[in-house]
Amino acid sequence: MTEHSNKFRRNLAITASIALCLTTIVFLVPKSCIKESSLNATDSSLEIATGELSSKMLCEAKPRGDLSTVGSILKQKRYELTRYGAVGSAVLHVNDINGNPVQDADVHLYFTQPTENDPTGTVRGNTDSQGVFAATRRTNFACKWKVSKEGYHSSQGCIMFSPYFSEYSATTGKWTEKPLEATVILKRKSSAKILRGKRIFHDLKFPTNTWVGFDFLECDSVAPYGQGRTAHIEFWAESCGHTAIGDYGITNTLILRTPCGGVAVFEEDKETFSPFMPVAPSDFNATSLCFTYARTRNTILKNETLGRNKYIVFKTTVDRMPTGEDGCHYGIIRRLDYLPGHLQFEYFFNTEPDDRRIDGDIKHGWDLGM
Repeated sequence: MTEHSNKFRRNLAITASIALCLTTIVFLVPKSCIKESSLNATDSSLEIATGELSSKMLCEAKPRGDLSTVGSILKQKRYELTRYGAVGSAVLHVNDINGNPVQDADVHLYFTQPTENDPTGTVRGNTDSQGVFAATRRTNFACKWKVSKEGYHSSQGCIMFSPYFSEYSATTGKWTEKPLEATVILKRKSSAKILRGKRIFHDLKFPTNTWVGFDFLECDSVAPYGQGRTAHIEFWAESCGHTAIGDYGITNTLILRTPCGGVAVFEEDKETFSPFMPVAPSDFNATSLCFTYARTRNTILKNETLGRNKYIVFKTTVDRMPTGEDGCHYGIIRRLDYLPGHLQFEYFFNTEPDDRRIDGDIKHGWDLGM
């Protein structure tokens, strides 16, 4: 009986030892071996595919909150890459406005660095025969570029790497598997004659519901409302108050036209230091433009004002210029703002007859007459 009891105790001890070993093994299994069926759904900024992360990656993840899921680990790795940097490759394709490659353009790239004013992210060089320039550097989120060449307007922009973060980025230390590419357009300078221009910051006062001419050479309204002599362009402003659209409502309307000429609205090129087109169009579809701004006390009903990123190109035809020159003349109006009886804008005017070039150099080609 005693022998049987001792045997039973030995078997029980062996069984308990095995169970303890199995429990220890399960507890020590790395969590990186556990496949996640889905990522953290609350982090919509991580556009990555579900996958198994290596145990090496889990070991390298620094303790920062809960790292028990694939999503939380990737959030941590994204934080580390944007703080300490990852390898990014950028390729620029530099073309002119006709799509032809621009060779030997000067390229200045700056791969943003975690440490401010760190020169290691700066790359300079020239485009090849195909207008291509490529570079690779460590960066924490972006590559800023500036491209220039003699005879062209400079251009600048930015390539963002951080939005492309993925599991590939986390495991390789590279932002993307393939380089990110950007097309850069350089506009030729037209070497136009100095453009006559002025910024009218103070209100230009003239009566409403009346056509009022404006002289670009004299920079003033035409008499009897100013000292101008030639109506290169004409304005009509009117305002309707309370009874038009209800209590506390107002509608402001501005019409501008050119005598026997043309007007058109264009949008600035944000990637070019010279935002205007090199030459005015040869044909205009309209001789007038109408802008309307309407609102109630609490709601804007209509807003057709000229946006800050837009400008007007105009053509004006007069019998005789004060300078004694006949023909068509071209120019630009921007920063247009109006109220009843008040008008503000900035203009550039080419006084050379029949010269459609309107991209005067910002340093040498704009006479603002300040």
